[in-house]
Amino acid sequence: GVWTLRASKLNVGQSRLAVDVKFDSAPKPPLLTGRDVLAAGLTPGPRIGVILRDAQELQLNGELSSREAALAWLQGRGGLE
Repeated sequence: GVWTLRASKLNVGQSRLAVDVKFDSAPKPPLLTGRDVLAAGLTPGPRIGVILRDAQELQLNGELSSREAALAWLQGRGGLE
């Protein structure tokens, strides 16, 4: 589930700041796997890890929200040789 930490009336210097922090108690499964990257035409090697980390960062930032979007992003990348 999602946990929420709420701190209202947090004093920061002369200002009061209301803060809401939310986080998932369980990590989201990755939208792409190494098999997806291999199927896209990349040969085995360290570049696969770089692509998977990039995809995971985009996923965590909300820029990739579905497997279909992740696969389209993967196909749109240059340098998949």
